[in-house]
Amino acid sequence: MESKTKHKASPHSFFLKYNEYLLMAAAILLFWVSPVLLRAIDPTAGSYDIGVLQIPITAIISFCIFQSVVWITLKLNWLSLRTYFEQEFINDFKHLPAWLKIIISLSVYFLLMFSLVLLNQVIQGQAYSVPMPAR
Repeated sequence: MESKTKHKASPHSFFLKYNEYLLMAAAILLFWVSPVLLRAIDPTAGSYDIGVLQIPITAIISFCIFQSVVWITLKLNWLSLRTYFEQEFINDFKHLPAWLKIIISLSVYFLLMFSLVLLNQVIQGQAYSVPMPAR
């Protein structure tokens, strides 16, 4: 007779399953440790304060709001397109060839990443713009 014992999830197995959180945890740890490391190398070095994290957090919040607005717009203006996304897209995606799934998946990932980085730059006020001619 087999004994049925529950396997406790360790933090190690959690980070193996959800490895995107490992990078986030490492970035936060590096942010908190960096002033000490910088001052060990150069005692006159300055460090960032916690306020610098407002810009990426604001970009993420803005991105989520924009995503919600897009879904609401699809529902109000193109209901059939939204219905397709919600009900049929997954089934159609499963029937695509593997190479096309890879291209679509990577394109969506990098488009989302690029839009978040661009949104972050716009919020910082450092977006690329056409320089004004000197007078």
